[in-house]
Amino acid sequence: MRRLLIILLSFVALKANSQKRTILNPYIEIDTFVIKPRLGIPFGTIAKLEAEFFSGNDLYLKYYTGMTLLKVNSVNGKTIKDTVIMTFTDETRGLEASTSEKLTIMAYETGSFQGIPDNYFDYQPLRQDRGFGFQRHLIVVSNLTNNSNK
Repeated sequence: MRRLLIILLSFVALKANSQKRTILNPYIEIDTFVIKPRLGIPFGTIAKLEAEFFSGNDLYLKYYTGMTLLKVNSVNGKTIKDTVIMTFTDETRGLEASTSEKLTIMAYETGSFQGIPDNYFDYQPLRQDRGFGFQRHLIVVSNLTNNSNK
């Protein structure tokens, strides 16, 4: 019985090695992925957002400690199912962080790669930072709350 099992496994291994293999083009990126916007609309599309200020301390992530973030509740009148909390830049220079205030703003989502890539510290002194990855970010271009800036 043991010999039969060994013969069977050997046959399977030989058959697997004899199958035609596809050679991939070395110039094609295998590990590709798509970066999707969190708001559900294309990056760089200005939209009307219902949002509120959110304290980065409540995320319990050291990187966001002391930061004020925006929690987006709806995009162009459509309620967001998942929680979307993002960093932002206020180009209106008129947003004041108040945790209880609901905001109506015009903003767009953008992003960039940030952080420290693998093997970085082989060449530079050790320091605290975040891992390399894509960071999404909101740019607020108008504050429609109380018609303060159309």
